[in-house]
Formats: sequence, C-alpha cells, structure tokens
Amino acid sequence: MRKAVSVKIQYSVDDTIRVVRFHQNQSFLFRYDVAITGSIVFLAFAVAIVALANDFNEINVLGLIIFSAIPSIAVAIIVYLLHKLLYPWLAKRRVTKYFKSSPIMNGEFLVEFLDEGIKSTGKLSSSVVAWEAIVKAVESKTDLIFYTGTGWPGLYVAKKAFDSDKDIDSVKVLLEQTLKERAVLQN
Repeated sequence: MRKAVSVKIQYSVDDTIRVVRFHQNQSFLFRYDVAITGSIVFLAFAVAIVALANDFNEINVLGLIIFSAIPSIAVAIIVYLLHKLLYPWLAKRRVTKYFKSSPIMNGEFLVEFLDEGIKSTGKLSSSVVAWEAIVKAVESKTDLIFYTGTGWPGLYVAKKAFDSDKDIDSVKVLLEQTLKERAVLQN
C-alpha cells in the first residue's frame, strides 16, 4: 500500500476547454483539416476544369494550377479562421452553459490517486474509477487526462492543482505501474 496522492480541484471553463482542444488535436483529421480541405478543393477544381475542357491537349497546366489554387487557398483560410475565431467562442459558450446548468461541476473536488483507482469526491457526488476502467491516461504539458472510453476524456487533473512536482511524479509512477502501456506520459 503506497501513500495516496490527493489533489483539491476547482474545475473551470478554461481548463475544460484546454483539455477538449488537446483531445481534438490528437485526431489527424482535426489537426490537418486546413490542409485536407484545401487539397480537396484544389483537386475538385482541377478535375472540374479538365472535365469542362473541350480538348485535353489544349489545357494550360499553369492556368489549371492557378485557377485551382485560388479557391483552395481561400477555403483553407476560411477554415483556419473558423478554427481560430469561431470555434473557441462556440466552445467557451457551450462549456460555460454546461457549467452553469450542472450543479455537480460547481464546487471543489478532492481527487485521490489510490491503489484501487481514482476517487473523486465533491459536495454533490462521489465516485471511484478503477484502474481497469481507464483505457488510456495521457499527460499533456498542463494536464493528466484519463480516458474511460475511446471517444472522450472521462476525467482530467490540471498539473497546477498538485502541491508539488514530487506529487505529480508519484502519480506518474503509479500510472506506469498500474496502467503500463495504457499510460502515455512525458519523460
């Protein structure tokens, strides 16, 4: 029986958004969607220009590239701006609404890393997630994120909530011993 590490947490909208963004950036499609969208538009315009041409031999390759590149760059810029401007606003709005409507999320939690799992106790709730229920634990620069399924993080703990780096290291050792290859930690 090792010494349990306890952390007091006040979940916040900004912390939750940061974890959601980290999770989404793990997806290839989300991370490279600007390039993927631009490439698809480029190919669609190139195919349309070739299909509309009367004679394939008369196609100006430079013109084809230019007339396909212009709309693809424009669409890629729009997608990029949506990611940088619209998405953060929508995410903050959605998470803020969730926090306001969920009494459980308002208040302090005591999160304990125990031999049997992670125990989370709040004013209105208490739960224990056994290590066997955690399919993956990931360490980001700012958080420890625990997945109880493949689609979404089940629990996260901001590293700033720990009292010391020694406590973070103790939890990481526990994760390596209990989760083994399911723990994706930074060295």
